[in-house]
Amino acid sequence: MILDSIYNEGKLQEIYKSMSKKVKDYFADYDEIFTLNYDNNIEHLMGKNVFHLHGDFSVLADSENPNTVNGYIRNKEGKTVVIPGYEHCYCKALLNYSGKLKLKKAEENHQLIVEYDKNYKDEYLQNDNYINWLNSLKVSDENSYRIIMTKIKHPELKAASEYYFENFKDIKDELHINGLSPNNDDHIFNLIRNNKNIKRVIYYYYSQHEKEYIDKNFPQDIFISKSVESLWESLGYKKEKKF
Repeated sequence: MILDSIYNEGKLQEIYKSMSKKVKDYFADYDEIFTLNYDNNIEHLMGKNVFHLHGDFSVLADSENPNTVNGYIRNKEGKTVVIPGYEHCYCKALLNYSGKLKLKKAEENHQLIVEYDKNYKDEYLQNDNYINWLNSLKVSDENSYRIIMTKIKHPELKAASEYYFENFKDIKDELHINGLSPNNDDHIFNLIRNNKNIKRVIYYYYSQHEKEYIDKNFPQDIFISKSVESLWESLGYKKEKKF
């Protein structure tokens, strides 16, 4: 229900159509774009890849995605449950309660990708010890055996969905932050704080409280606070006045 509400009958995915050239030019200045949002408006606007750290509507969850090992197996067994027209409800979006849990899931997935990014087929065809190990695995852990054998037969399948936190950890030089709360997204800010290759951070704050928090808790020789409302105005948008 949460994802369906956010999706809003697909209207959320259409916002890019009303974005101005100024907005497009603004995003064009960035080498890489990371987002915590599930929508795909920026990639539709720019025609370039965007790194979704918490997943997005365009990719199914591993259990339902036939391009992953788990999804392929479940699809063959008739266990996938996607309802046509509601694919967004079965996407790979991370809905864990806390940011730390989201990061943990993302890192586990990345480790799976690294672990299974081996040429299992060559091992299977050339290594007798490996074949013996697989035969014993078939008895002791049938599920793991099935996963590895599926990967051997279908090396094109993905082990898991990538959430691109490893890419985020590799950011260098300058980072601009827009729309993140230091209170809700502490797992992101901790990664930034621990990245010694980031030399400058421009943080666009919405409330005075956010500005004060950043100024107090982050090194001021690196973090520079700017008003997001001023950014909006420079892009041709003004905050509506409340009466």
